[in-house]
Amino acid sequence: ADPSMASVALADGQLPIHAAAAFGLGETVALLLNAAPGTATCLHQGFNALHTACQHGHVDVVRALLAAQPCLATMASKSDAAYPTCLPIHIAACDGHAPVVQLLLNAAPQTAAAAEEELQQTPLHLAAMWAHPAVIQRLLQAAPQVATAVDASRKTPLEVALNLYLYRG
Repeated sequence: ADPSMASVALADGQLPIHAAAAFGLGETVALLLNAAPGTATCLHQGFNALHTACQHGHVDVVRALLAAQPCLATMASKSDAAYPTCLPIHIAACDGHAPVVQLLLNAAPQTAAAAEEELQQTPLHLAAMWAHPAVIQRLLQAAPQVATAVDASRKTPLEVALNLYLYRG
């Protein structure tokens, strides 16, 4: 196989590493990282390869990307219609992928749990908003002080969860 093909965009503009991350192809991601390590940081629709793997909950891919390039854990996305600018942990927390959240907490323990995204929401705000108890538990164990953080609407994670509960009725 031609290693230079790892850097060639597919018809929809994504690189092969993004497609492999989306489909959970850990071995393929590892091969692509070896062939073209810089492609992991390239963005497709605002996401790098780690954001994509976190969105889909692919633990093996997240593990491979973090092992090869730990800096990806603290790399912000670019805002698009679906997500505001955020870190990979925000996406994993929002989508309820507790094992992925744990890997990200292990990779960036000082900053990940308290990181605010574009709307000043922490991963805990997002996990509370979408009612993901396993994620909430991991985040509170890592950073209990985040329970009192307020977002741009001046709401704590508990208030966000209560608003959602009242809205759903």
